[in-house]
Amino acid sequence: MEGILALIPHAPAATLLLAITLATSLYDFLIDGSIRARFILHPYTVVRERQWYRLFTSTLLHGDWLHLFLNLFVYYNFAFYLEAVFYRYYTLGQPALVSSLYFTVIYVGSGILASLALVFRHRADPGYYGLGASGAIAGILFSFILLEPSVQLLVFFVPLPAWLFGLLYLVFSYVASRQQHDRVAHDAHFWGALVGALLTLALMPQAVLHRWAEFLAQ
Repeated sequence: MEGILALIPHAPAATLLLAITLATSLYDFLIDGSIRARFILHPYTVVRERQWYRLFTSTLLHGDWLHLFLNLFVYYNFAFYLEAVFYRYYTLGQPALVSSLYFTVIYVGSGILASLALVFRHRADPGYYGLGASGAIAGILFSFILLEPSVQLLVFFVPLPAWLFGLLYLVFSYVASRQQHDRVAHDAHFWGALVGALLTLALMPQAVLHRWAEFLAQ
């Protein structure tokens, strides 16, 4: 806990996005549930009524308390560290605002494009609805993996190198999205992860290539 709290001064964007997501979800749960109808991702409505704002607003809502907890747990463990890493190592010589901008572009871009993938797939289905920050958080997770491929992640109490977890995550998300036997938006996870990695590579190509050169040389 203390480690994360120490990173907050260097992670203003991560802090603000967490606060907005938490506030919006709690407002929906406890005060005014009617905002869900206006903000949720409904591909059929998005396409026909051009309500493109839902691509982002849907990432601010969650289905229930467990959904909110799981997403924010992953966010908490990676987002603050990632923005602080941008600040400390990858935007040297540039204003501190650049690291926050990079983080915001990756988070928001991953969330919006993951939502867009769902709109494309379900645009003709009036019964499909989607919500949650999973696509955006997958983007943050894969940005971290791209910059820290050799870090050990504890997955169901099993330590896995980040690069291997990332590969397994993509394979599982792709296969699950094709079979789709549950209510989880595996498409959003898959595309959010890919977009997060691609945006990180586009924003910081030298840093990514340097980290992977080090990793492959081990």
